[in-house]
Amino acid sequence: MNLAELARRLENMIRLGTIHSVEGRRCRVESGDLLTTWLPWFAARAGDDTSWWPPSVGEQVTVFSPSGDLAQGLVLVGLYSDAHPPSTTDQASREIAFADGTVLRYNKTTHRLVANVQGDIDVRATGNIEATAGGSIAASAAGDIQAEAAGRVVALAPVVQVDAATITFNGAVKVNGPLTLAGPLSAAPGAAGGGATLQGNFSIEGNLDVIGSMTNNGVAVGSTLRVGGVTPGSGTSENPV
Repeated sequence: MNLAELARRLENMIRLGTIHSVEGRRCRVESGDLLTTWLPWFAARAGDDTSWWPPSVGEQVTVFSPSGDLAQGLVLVGLYSDAHPPSTTDQASREIAFADGTVLRYNKTTHRLVANVQGDIDVRATGNIEATAGGSIAASAAGDIQAEAAGRVVALAPVVQVDAATITFNGAVKVNGPLTLAGPLSAAPGAAGGGATLQGNFSIEGNLDVIGSMTNNGVAVGSTLRVGGVTPGSGTSENPV
């Protein structure tokens, strides 16, 4: 091997360049006037556990070539450049910023984790999902919020408050405890044309206004009430008929 060939191999052992193109798990690197063949890049994990994060065109890299043979080169990605600077220089921050604007950030000084996602989030688990907060949990949506369960949906709290213009229950409703109404109570006829049925003892404080007929044990009460054995004057009527 002559000195010129030795110098060329030494120069090619470590070369800086930028990603020219990416295809599958290989890439080509442009270094000066040189364009490499398709070379593999270093991944974070490539064993039983794998990671997939291909480099992007224009990303600055280092090519390591055993014995100076570029055809056997390995590409180490992840070097900042003027074209691709870091998204932050805060030493307390750990951040992943994507080209579409999605950012995952954790600051170990403020202890705050932020996920700003420019799209949908899909979380699936074959087991249980548990979320615990030392403070409050707030959820808001520009659209609908839907909760669906094959079993029960349980809410445990000293006070549960629902603020809504309309609340609809499709099914039976059971209240184990006192029921207080601060507004009017309306019972619409059922599907079969029947009205509401109340069972038990009731005490009414205030006026009772009935529009329509009212009966007591099958006997009409109200404007249609009729009694027998009435004699004009101071006589006492008999029972309603």
